[in-house]
Amino acid sequence: MKVCTQPVQPIPPNSMSERPDWIFGSDAAAVIAATRTRLASHDPLTRILSDLRKELSPDQASHAFEMAHLQIDARQKFSCSEEMLFTRKGMEQATNETVARYKAGLVAEGLPVADACCGIGGDSLELVANHPTVAIELDGTMARIARHNLAARHERVTGRSPGETGGERSLCNFQVVQADFDRFDFSGFGFVHVDPDRRAGKSRTTQPEFMTPSWNSIVDRLGNRFAAVKVAPATELDPFAEKIHRQWIGSGRECREQLVWFHSPDFPVGGKTATVVDRNGNGESIFGTSASQPRTNSPCAAGDRLFEPHSAVFAAGLDGELAVQLGLVRLSADSPYLIGQSSVTSTLMQEFLVLHVDSFDRKRMVAALRRLNVGKIEWKQRGVEPSTFQSVLKIRGPGSEPATVVLFRTDRRINFAICSRI
Repeated sequence: MKVCTQPVQPIPPNSMSERPDWIFGSDAAAVIAATRTRLASHDPLTRILSDLRKELSPDQASHAFEMAHLQIDARQKFSCSEEMLFTRKGMEQATNETVARYKAGLVAEGLPVADACCGIGGDSLELVANHPTVAIELDGTMARIARHNLAARHERVTGRSPGETGGERSLCNFQVVQADFDRFDFSGFGFVHVDPDRRAGKSRTTQPEFMTPSWNSIVDRLGNRFAAVKVAPATELDPFAEKIHRQWIGSGRECREQLVWFHSPDFPVGGKTATVVDRNGNGESIFGTSASQPRTNSPCAAGDRLFEPHSAVFAAGLDGELAVQLGLVRLSADSPYLIGQSSVTSTLMQEFLVLHVDSFDRKRMVAALRRLNVGKIEWKQRGVEPSTFQSVLKIRGPGSEPATVVLFRTDRRINFAICSRI
């Protein structure tokens, strides 16, 4: 375990006044849990807040009310969100647990890890399972929250508080320190993960020079270390392409982040990867470049399989590479959808069975929907003007069967395909 021997600022009792001391105690946990229950029962919000203010100070009441909301919202990211503490910004920027579990599995077990700019500790929560971890955060309140969350994870897994001995299950050692990235000593760590603040003021940024710490500062501080930097999916880093490997990671139907690898034994410099992570933290990846161009298909027909690459694949520009590797063809020169004659099992794309294809005409579309007994419609489009797509969204299916309607463009003509999801 890397022991931090450099001077580290103690975490102040109430940094930035964002979270009072009270919120970290057991009394607060009980109040927050009761508030969550009332929120789940759809009690009027004004009544809940009014009752809290009868028992607590106005400051405590507002923080408890907000934390209950945050814990509910965080369920989409963390299975044990009710044991955790958050700020709104920290929760939104945190890596969800399935992606964090996948990322932690890319680092050799037992390698000492520094998780810089750790926020509420989203990545650290998974790193500590198999790596001695030091979580580093400049903001004192956020550091206290990360310490709370890691301690809760430790107690949940081991059945004991950090520092206690005994029990069969264990986690690797961990520390949470409040320190400045630009001054922290990273010597002795086998891997460094950095999650810089990507909000310039109140808005998100995809420009590396506006991150905190800045991109140039990160590159200078990392040197020749094995490291990964989490940035927004749309962040452009082309001038550095020859020195890095860029990986876009998705889960569910969204591209969650872009991970920039330095000196990785598994991700060669100059390359690109798109990865889709399942609910267990396992990832399916495609490696390649943006240069591959698949064949273009003649208009598809009923019985064909239509494939929509995952948004992480599109973000990486590897949809052409995916088509080539899987023997698929583009639906048209103007459409990124792919077509095949048989089913292909892959988390890197969604699959649909084509039921009907025609050039777009409102009456023809409604007639086809009626003939196929389509009711609830999932609409999809890529490459079609927003105004046209918005007008199509008003069409309603008259039947009872669910279907997906894909709009696509060929030779300046808009077409539609009615499909069933596989």
